[in-house]
Amino acid sequence: MKKSIQAMKWNLAGTAGGIMNRLSYPLQKDNGKVFLFDTSIDTDNLGDFIIMKYCGDILHSIFTNHQFVCVPTHTVPSDEQEAVAKSTKYKFVCGTNLLTSHIEEHWNWRLPDGIRRKFNYRNTILLGAGWKGYQGECSAYSRMAYHCILNPNVIHSVRDSYTEQQLCAAGISNVINTGCPTMWRLTPEFCKTIPVAKATKVVTTITDYRRDAVHDQMMLDILSRNYECIYLWIQGDNDEEYLTSLNVPANLVKIPHSLGAYEEILNRGCIDYVGTRLHAGIFALNHQIRSIILAVDNRAIEMGKDTNLPVILRENIEDELEVLINAEFETNIRLPHENIDCFLNQFMTKEPRNV
Repeated sequence: MKKSIQAMKWNLAGTAGGIMNRLSYPLQKDNGKVFLFDTSIDTDNLGDFIIMKYCGDILHSIFTNHQFVCVPTHTVPSDEQEAVAKSTKYKFVCGTNLLTSHIEEHWNWRLPDGIRRKFNYRNTILLGAGWKGYQGECSAYSRMAYHCILNPNVIHSVRDSYTEQQLCAAGISNVINTGCPTMWRLTPEFCKTIPVAKATKVVTTITDYRRDAVHDQMMLDILSRNYECIYLWIQGDNDEEYLTSLNVPANLVKIPHSLGAYEEILNRGCIDYVGTRLHAGIFALNHQIRSIILAVDNRAIEMGKDTNLPVILRENIEDELEVLINAEFETNIRLPHENIDCFLNQFMTKEPRNV
């Protein structure tokens, strides 16, 4: 049954578990700060910078008079940062796939050990977060941690239906699928400005931590046959090392490990994007670039299902990629606008409550 957003707006008073009743902290008041868990600090993956760029723009447009305190998700916050988090009402974690069913084993979001210390981060709000891979149900410890950390009195934003289902199964029902905030600008009107026919040049990416030499080589060979020039953007530090293990086409030019360098290529226009990096593809779409994203994990697969993002499975390259490159196709992104408005309006029209 489809979740009623209006019902969710008025039914967010549930408890976050027995742990909430056993631990007591002063109510948080708005101290003029926004505590932002920033995935782009201490990372070698420039996709995190793309995520934080769009999430930051959204939050700055809402909290225009607030000071932003940014702390990394990749390292445990300092004692001083933890003290700020404890006293700050608005805390957001953005975009990336840092939710998991087994945080006791491996968690991309580094927080102090122990439930009691995690409770210092209570009332944290999700903005376009996603799940790390396809996993089973949450462990008891993970459920308890999420109930301690996530605000039970706001509507959380996640980027795909699978993440929404996983959180609901863990007892976090105040959550809606808004799609990834990096896509929120891709309205029907904007998508009409994206070319439908193949360009003469292409920019591509490979993914060092999801290596598949057979299919990645196939992708490069297909691009070499169909485009005059291939630009390969080094999104992750180890992408260049991975590239040395492949047969590099003669018409391939590397773009440095810099978001500015990538954006400069996109801004030239007359170019397509075809590659395995999800947010490089979304960034290209935001620059009115015809794009094909080759899915290497659950993120692109699930977001493609929900939003009609132009995605094909990497293992289907041989049968599908060259045909799609040479076909004319419209970019037709389907965004859950009602859910996006629901998430945003709760900060613009009323104060989220504290436990």
